[in-house]
Amino acid sequence: AWSGGGGICQAGGLGEGLCKLCTRVTERCRWPRGEWTRRLVPALHGGGAGTEMRRLRFRQFRYQEASGPRDVCRRLRELSQGWLRPEVRSKEQIMELLVLEQFLSILPEEIQSWVWVRHPESCAQAVALAESFQLGQGDPDGIWEQQVRP
Repeated sequence: AWSGGGGICQAGGLGEGLCKLCTRVTERCRWPRGEWTRRLVPALHGGGAGTEMRRLRFRQFRYQEASGPRDVCRRLRELSQGWLRPEVRSKEQIMELLVLEQFLSILPEEIQSWVWVRHPESCAQAVALAESFQLGQGDPDGIWEQQVRP
């Protein structure tokens, strides 16, 4: 098992893939190692980051974690429902999550990390953040007001 992450894995109950991503993000943000857990774990359990954790649980699920094909399919359905929450989200909101995920996954790594730690909840927010990064703005104050409506 991977043991990095400055206590993030242990404190947040995170899987190896998410731990590595969190470590990469905190290093890129240049947070002092002793503050990683204090800064990241609360964010990972709420808001846009909570959605991110549920998405990662779905995406990182492996066949070996289940007892066979039927169990795999059942678990994937449970994980996808936890992430996409079709009982409370409209089709449009679910589509927004899927497009946002793909957008974030294809950004260049340094932009991806910078945008990810700011927990955009829509494509418009993610685009505004990515554009802000490209313009060299270090602080996203006012970004949400600048976002372009779809």
